[in-house]
Amino acid sequence: MNTIRKHLFSLFVLSILLAASAKAEEEATPKGKLVFVAMTGPEDLATLASSFRHATAAQKSGRLEEVVWLAWGRAVLALDPTVSAISPEVKEQARMAREAGVRLVACGQALQKWGIQPDKLDPSAEVVPNGVDELARLVSRGYEAIRY
Repeated sequence: MNTIRKHLFSLFVLSILLAASAKAEEEATPKGKLVFVAMTGPEDLATLASSFRHATAAQKSGRLEEVVWLAWGRAVLALDPTVSAISPEVKEQARMAREAGVRLVACGQALQKWGIQPDKLDPSAEVVPNGVDELARLVSRGYEAIRY
């Protein structure tokens, strides 16, 4: 009888360890995708900086499969190295986001409207023909959108 209790106790402990291991593995597996949609420009540098800072934090959390920062409208000015209205701090936040692994995406129509050359973006970013179309594509693939 004593041997049976030892075996049952061992099985109980083993099942707890396996359950804890499975839960830890589940928590460690990145799930979900976020797209930070930036539409503000030089008129609200604090919000623009926050969009980069929050995207960086989300990427560094390790809990997400992918984090995208998507700019259209005046927000594309943050990627233009010739625009002095964008503070160096905001430009540094953009670089930090890129270095953290955030996928930076700019609307081609907005770049054209503001006369920004896609190959001159700093930091470099993927250019899509239309930001709204890209947002629709990302949302259809399960991304949650956060607007700035």
